[in-house]
Amino acid sequence: MRRVLVPVDDSEGSAKAASFAADLARDTGAEIILMHVYDRPTASAAGLSSVAAAQLDDTRTRVAQASFDRAKAAMGAVEPVAHLVEIGSLPEPIVATAAKLGATQIVMGSRGLSPFKELLLGGGSGRVVRSADRALTVLTGRRAAG
Repeated sequence: MRRVLVPVDDSEGSAKAASFAADLARDTGAEIILMHVYDRPTASAAGLSSVAAAQLDDTRTRVAQASFDRAKAAMGAVEPVAHLVEIGSLPEPIVATAAKLGATQIVMGSRGLSPFKELLLGGGSGRVVRSADRALTVLTGRRAAG
């Protein structure tokens, strides 16, 4: 069974990636897993590092809900099989989760929410490209690359 991991961040690029992944699912029967990753500074600013362990999963998911909602709207009738939320520095959470879940492909947008940070650090998708050991589709504008 094909399993596609789709990292989302409430950006236009991740919505396009979710739409592309939904097309793949319709064409191939693949499962879609949505994932939102908080970098450590953002997690601290959102107060996620001070949340009790028992409440952490629920709190992280609530805070990431806008990202999931936008992705699901772009996916139409295709339903993801899971919604995952991780805290960490890219690319590790995405690459590790793809390996752990046996994802056959990662589909993500090329631009997130902060173009300046991407310019400075090389962009999250670029770091995943350099680290992923499986099929990777990065949407750049209207075209998919990878």
